[in-house]
Amino acid sequence: MFLDVFKSGELIDTISLSASKRLYLIGRHPASADIVLPHASISRDHASLTVSASGSVVVTDLGSAQGTRLSGVRLPPHAPHALPPGRSLTFGASTRVFKLRAGGAAFAAPPAAAAAPLPAQAQALLAALRRLPPPARLRPDGFVGAAAAAAAAGVGAAQLAGVLAQAKAEAEAVSEGGEMLVRAAAGHAAEMCVDTSLRCRVAKALPPLLVHAIKFKDWNSVRSKGLGGTGCPIRFCVEPPAKGAALPSLGGKAEVLVFVECASIIEAGLEVYELVGEDGQSSGVECLASTGDENGTIGSWHIVKAINAKDGSELLSEEEAKPLREARAKELAARAQRLAAAAAAKEEKKRQKALEEERRLALEAAAQPKSEPRYNPYLAHHEEGVAMVKKANNRTAAGPTVIRKRNRDEEE
Repeated sequence: MFLDVFKSGELIDTISLSASKRLYLIGRHPASADIVLPHASISRDHASLTVSASGSVVVTDLGSAQGTRLSGVRLPPHAPHALPPGRSLTFGASTRVFKLRAGGAAFAAPPAAAAAPLPAQAQALLAALRRLPPPARLRPDGFVGAAAAAAAAGVGAAQLAGVLAQAKAEAEAVSEGGEMLVRAAAGHAAEMCVDTSLRCRVAKALPPLLVHAIKFKDWNSVRSKGLGGTGCPIRFCVEPPAKGAALPSLGGKAEVLVFVECASIIEAGLEVYELVGEDGQSSGVECLASTGDENGTIGSWHIVKAINAKDGSELLSEEEAKPLREARAKELAARAQRLAAAAAAKEEKKRQKALEEERRLALEAAAQPKSEPRYNPYLAHHEEGVAMVKKANNRTAAGPTVIRKRNRDEEE
């Protein structure tokens, strides 16, 4: 992987990135930074680049004063974000633009010809993998079951392999536990909370509490709004980190440890995943949680307690956390009551409409004049003949009548 550096549109440098080094620090001070930017707007420890063995790169702003921008959008501090190739990356007010490039020579090659547009089914599949509609949900690493992705994209199961082959440059598939999983390589919607540099799987054995490490400056926001909301998966420690230990996901030392009840977030419909290393084994240190609402947050009512990582003092005790859960329970009860009232009102409206239609039909029937049936002699004769007893004639009752033929002489 190479990082091309542009100034005023001209390529001035190329930095080689290696997965063996993995972490590159960007800052103003030459003693600590791997990529030095001698500019007044650059912080001492401004940002970091993490390179995985698969070749993907993640950029993280380390709480810099002037910020880090990807394609002009400022990244939230301490929130890892995938760096797609070709996207512009800038730091502070520096005019230097960094662009990631995979392979190639030391300097950027001439731009390739525009690729042909993908078939409609491949585009539909990629759209579903980047913004999967509920109730299906993407994992924190962006993978989802192939059947769910095909259903969301309107692609038949028999066609899925061919459609994936058409979109192979922008999608990938893996087999896990006998099931095929697929994901888009990049371009996910922010509310999907996906980090494609990760690999994870559903966690099977979990402790009662999960620990989320934050900075002091974020505590008030977490206490009032909940965890997450940065567009990235929420990381938890299975065990509290050692005092003074630096967490790569946090970009420094933990200052506040927030404890969340694992059963509570699972009961709320969330899934907990464990990180998988390059060897396919669980890291055993951190895990990830899928997020609950459209803002990518886990509500503050799931918090059990919070402590100061430096001295162990309580910032939120069990007694203080209990009202948060009670308020949430009341909110859910009120919401259920509103939904029940709305459903009852809908049924009553439907019933009233049916009654009004019945009354309308009855009034229309009553308003029509009643006319006497016209006399039909044929029908009357037919009915009378049916009712009458059939009289016997000469042939039936009295038998044959002998009529004597008179002679002509007698007539004369």
